[in-house]
Amino acid sequence: MRTIPVIISAAILVFGSMLCQQVNLKKHNILKVDEDFQLAKINNDTLSLDKILAEEFSEMNQYGVKRNKAKMKELFSYFKLQSLKTDSSKVEFANGTAVVTGSQREINPIGEEFMFFQRVYIYRAGRWQLFASIQFLDPNRMAGN
Repeated sequence: MRTIPVIISAAILVFGSMLCQQVNLKKHNILKVDEDFQLAKINNDTLSLDKILAEEFSEMNQYGVKRNKAKMKELFSYFKLQSLKTDSSKVEFANGTAVVTGSQREINPIGEEFMFFQRVYIYRAGRWQLFASIQFLDPNRMAGN
């Protein structure tokens, strides 16, 4: 009689472990695409940007400039970042989307800027694509603070 509860407990542990592994794999995949996005920007790799950005892509940068996919590819055909590093990130999933929220620092022609960001990825045709992005300057790390 004690065998059934032991079997059920073991099954729950195995299922829970498998579910945790699947979530970790999804997070790893999203963070890899997010890293590829940053590398494409640093390396002015518009071919990679073309694959990473969804056709409906929309972003707003830290200065309130809104861009679509074509404008983003155009910008990074010439605009040079010296460095782009994620300091922290958190991934959340819901209904075929993933939201990456965090902080980053960027060295660009203006200087070093510290920002918060949020990027929304959609799963389409067997891969994750960046659908929307917003970033804004960290008010606690701006000049004069």
